[in-house]
Amino acid sequence: MKYLLSFMLAFFTVKPAHAQTQQYQIVFGNRPVGFVNARQTQSGNTRNITIKSEFHIIGNITTQLDVQFAGSTLEQARNVRNKSGTDEVTTTLHAGRQYNVSHDNTKTVIPEASITHCVSELYFTEPVRITSVFSEAQGQVLALRSLGGSRYELTLPDGKRNVYRYEKGKLVEVEINHTFGKAYIRLVS
Repeated sequence: MKYLLSFMLAFFTVKPAHAQTQQYQIVFGNRPVGFVNARQTQSGNTRNITIKSEFHIIGNITTQLDVQFAGSTLEQARNVRNKSGTDEVTTTLHAGRQYNVSHDNTKTVIPEASITHCVSELYFTEPVRITSVFSEAQGQVLALRSLGGSRYELTLPDGKRNVYRYEKGKLVEVEINHTFGKAYIRLVS
């Protein structure tokens, strides 16, 4: 009987995975052109982020980003961007004291023992006192600076800058400076 009671107690005290889901609408020229769905789950020491997006400005572009952390350390990431039926894939894998990155079939090594801040996390946490983040889509570290008022500017490899705006620590808008003009990713729920 005591074994049954111990088993039942252990079974019912296992904590379920904690999940956060954010849904955003992409707006260009004051009209909706797509969506971003971001989901973060935590189970024990493992944290996973999945971000799916689809937008139609000129053609159809979809992305799927899957990221896994062990504690606060990036373990692996895979980003697939499909534009007009062609996939651009970026993978990142933690391997000892470095990261192996493959970006559209070009392989590089980032000599970092631990990457602790990534672009995907910007959807879930305001980056207070963080000056750089790893881009899972670009496979490189990008500069991030505070503009004050819970606004942060992310500098992309091509020099363009996206601005992330938070309210009470929650991402409510991303201003994207696109070749064709400004687009916005706005929180829906």
